[in-house]
Amino acid sequence: MPHEVIKRVGARAYRYSVESYRDPETGKVRGRWTYLGRVDDGTVPRRRGREASAATRERLLEALERLLERSDFAAIGADDIAVEAGVAHGTFYRHFRNKRDALIAVFERAKAEVERGRPSFEPPFGDVAEERLRVRRWVERALGSPLGRPGFLRAWYATVATDAELSASRRARRAETAGAFAGYLQALNAAGLAQIDHPERLANALLTLFDGVFRAAVLDAARIDAATIAGACDAFERAIFPAPPAAR
Repeated sequence: MPHEVIKRVGARAYRYSVESYRDPETGKVRGRWTYLGRVDDGTVPRRRGREASAATRERLLEALERLLERSDFAAIGADDIAVEAGVAHGTFYRHFRNKRDALIAVFERAKAEVERGRPSFEPPFGDVAEERLRVRRWVERALGSPLGRPGFLRAWYATVATDAELSASRRARRAETAGAFAGYLQALNAAGLAQIDHPERLANALLTLFDGVFRAAVLDAARIDAATIAGACDAFERAIFPAPPAAR
């Protein structure tokens, strides 16, 4: 899909349409630039250096996300990411050492979004209905986030499988999340909101459900759909909270 890019030459700015295409000879993703004209009178307010740098970094990450949904990570180069983002080749290396670093940055950004929607796992708690809603929103946020994109997941799992450092980091993250989640389940027990015999086991089992849904998205090459997310929410609720009297 074409996107617009503004290039500056001295004090003037010019607008271009950039469309990505695959070179039939090399198989590489290239950019086709079409001149659209000057921007207004050619004077565009310059953003401050730090702000402009952050915006460029985001464009590069978004470009990599788009490419991952069309190509395998192994076939994507730094130049492909730069072209997709509409920036010069060298700009990529001002922000990332290599494409592995860019992939990690995409993951960290998506992970931060999930973390923002995660329950605090700390008291005070509401009633059962409020805690059900809190857990449900967390599951929806996690499975509906950019982490659920099949291209990104495929690249992430493939990279982790061959990268000892990333593999160790993933295990540490999961252990941390499992510990916090188990603590939350124990606190629900203490507050009389749940009756869970083995909070640690249940926490690990439910997090494994997350992993299974993500891996299924890779195998199906499709984004996690609403029905799957709703089913996962139901599974979390039923495993954690007692059934309402009318449902018994």
